[in-house]
Amino acid sequence: MSSFGELLPALAVRFRQNKEAARAFVFAAFRRAVGRQTLTNAIPVELKESVLIVAVSDNVWKRNLESLAPAILAKVSALVGFPLIRRIEFRVISERFPHSPSLGLAKSNKNRERKPAMCPAAIEQKALKISDHGLRRTFTAAAAACLSSRRQFSDKSESLWMSEKLQS
Repeated sequence: MSSFGELLPALAVRFRQNKEAARAFVFAAFRRAVGRQTLTNAIPVELKESVLIVAVSDNVWKRNLESLAPAILAKVSALVGFPLIRRIEFRVISERFPHSPSLGLAKSNKNRERKPAMCPAAIEQKALKISDHGLRRTFTAAAAACLSSRRQFSDKSESLWMSEKLQS
């Protein structure tokens, strides 16, 4: 069985012209490139004109990730299989991070467990066609994360967006 990381380049080439698919591939590659610890302070939020916009929890993370941007960019391109992005822009959007010191929350919130994003039933149903359980779980988690991110930065309702995507 192939892992999601092994399938990513083939899928990215096949759906290269689809902006939503490209966005999902870049987001997944970014998450894999930076790792779990960094994702608690940096979340990809938008792909615009070959520029990946990443929300960060504070200026310290922004400066650190800006210094690592060339390496992250190279790793994302390697994971996708070709360069879908030419630049990464880091923006402090502290409200995306419940543990952010700039929100004045207690440090005890930092270690609080977050609820995983829920995947809509329509996607869960389509995901059942994926025979590999691990790949199916990764796919639904990526879809849920993408939709969660999309909800934060879009006026469209989830149901409208999902119905458009399922009809295409």
